[in-house]
This record gives sequence, structure tokens and C-alpha cells, in this order.
Amino acid sequence: MDSLKQAFAMAVLFVVLPLVFLAFGRPAIRLIIPALIAGSVWCIRSLPEGSRPAIWDLRPVKDWGWRILARFAAGGLVMTAATYALLPEHFLELPRQHPRLWLLILVLYPLLSVYPQELIYRAFFFAQAPRLLPHVRAAWFLALNVALFGFAHLVFRNVWAPLLSAAGGLLFATTYLKSRSVMCATFEHALWGNLIFTLGLGPLFAGGTVANLLK
Repeated sequence: MDSLKQAFAMAVLFVVLPLVFLAFGRPAIRLIIPALIAGSVWCIRSLPEGSRPAIWDLRPVKDWGWRILARFAAGGLVMTAATYALLPEHFLELPRQHPRLWLLILVLYPLLSVYPQELIYRAFFFAQAPRLLPHVRAAWFLALNVALFGFAHLVFRNVWAPLLSAAGGLLFATTYLKSRSVMCATFEHALWGNLIFTLGLGPLFAGGTVANLLK
């Protein structure tokens, strides 16, 4: 019975809720942040008590931070050059036109969006999925995690949001599995997300859920 409850909870969290937001469209985007926060609180309560302190432990970032920064520096340069070449009219649009909103996003996006996402898609998923399917190989869980993370971003109703999110999800999930640190995955996720909004790619993500919430 516990397995059935667990499967039902994961189906609701990773499949049903994204479909609900997709069905309601743009009017529901402002509710994504509250839903993420509520979902992450529920996920924390579902984790074994002994594992909860690890979800806000910053110490692994000292060991893994330089690797994350090195990977980000290389990939970030490519993304910056590509954005400038392909979308020059949107390049640095947010910091140029709305600097205060941009600064607020840089601060609030990691706290209100990234950390809840990493709690749900990394800490909760990789704690529960192997219990539900104990004989499945780890590589399949990684692939499923990436697919579900991309699927969740279908709510923004364009092809680029889920594709970019799936690529990012592969980075974040790999970092989490290697470091076993939510904070390492959060750090990497925040770097890439803030770069996306800084470069002018925020409209692909419906302007940014934090931006919509602030508005």
C-alpha cells in the first residue's frame, strides 16, 4: 500500500501538476512559485528525518564549487555568444531595460524557484524513485529525471523551454548524484538560470516565474 501511495504522489507531482498548469496557460504562471514552495515543503516532510539536514548543508559546495564554476564558465561563454549572434535585439534586455527587476530576480530566483525545484526534482526524486523501482538501473533514473524536468517546462508553451531545461536538468542531476548535495545542484541551477534571464532569454520561460510573481 505504501508503494501505491508513493507512486500516486510522484505521478501527481511530476505529471499531473505540470499538465494542470499547461491546461490553464499563462494566467496560472504566477501560481507556479507558490506551488513549487508548497511542493518542496511536502517533499521535505516526506524525506527520512535523518536525511533532512543534508538538504541545506553548504559544505559540499566548497569541494564541488570550482568544478561547477569551470563548467559554467565554458558553457556560459558559448550561450552568451549564441544569444548575441542569434538574438541581438534581446541581448541583455532585462538588465538594460529593467535593472531593478533584474537585480531582484538575481536574488529571489535562487531562493523562491531554484531551491524548491532542486528539493523536488533531485532530493525527493532520487530518494523515492529507487525505493519504488529497486531493480531499475541508476542510468534510467537519471534519464527519467531529465525527461520529467524538461516535461515540467512545457507549461511555457514553446519548444526551447523544455529543451534548455532538459539540458540543464542533465547537468544538475549529474552534479547532485556525484556530490549528493542539494546545495551544489542549487548553486549550478542558479548560475545558469540567472544567466538566461540576464542574456535576455527570460521570455522563453514566460518572462520568468519570479518576475511574474513580482509584477
